[in-house]
Amino acid sequence: MSIIVTFLGGISQYLIEAKQWFDELTNRCPHCEAKTHRHGQYLRTVWSELSAFQIPIFRRYCPGCVRTFSYIPSFIKPYARFLNSYRLHRIGCHVLEHVSINKAIRSLSPASVTSISTTTFRRWLKRLRGIASDVNKHLIKRLLEFQPNLPLPSGRVTDLFFLLQTALKFHLRFCEISGVSADSLGVFDLLNLELPIALRI
Repeated sequence: MSIIVTFLGGISQYLIEAKQWFDELTNRCPHCEAKTHRHGQYLRTVWSELSAFQIPIFRRYCPGCVRTFSYIPSFIKPYARFLNSYRLHRIGCHVLEHVSINKAIRSLSPASVTSISTTTFRRWLKRLRGIASDVNKHLIKRLLEFQPNLPLPSGRVTDLFFLLQTALKFHLRFCEISGVSADSLGVFDLLNLELPIALRI
């Protein structure tokens, strides 16, 4: 089972601080509160715009409920191969800036070593459209908890455009209230920490 855990900082910082970050995490099972044991680690290849990185994913085992947990840093989604920030930039380019899919999946940088297939990008969009209404309702509720009279983005709750606008607003408001730098916790990073498992972006 994968557990997304807050990591404030980018992938380069994670490569330096991963062991210390994992050591500071609780050793209690998130389900039964029993003491868990270290259960090794594995390497995952993840892609940014400019390069591929192999990052360690640490694991713990709970003898109480007989489960193994993988601790995923918040800058990636469980099982994903692209950084959250990478996906946000590409999707934002298409949805917010009205760039065609073919242009949105092309490299954003001449030095890029990665590419996304049209099929993968369309799958990302389909996933977001499918959960847009539920995600938007959740984010609107949370935004109004922060500030009851906060002006909300206009649009239909089912729209992907509305989702990205609301997500950006939620991210800024959350970082402002919590005192976390907006650069150290990305928009999709925060949403995947905030949203129920079924609604992960």
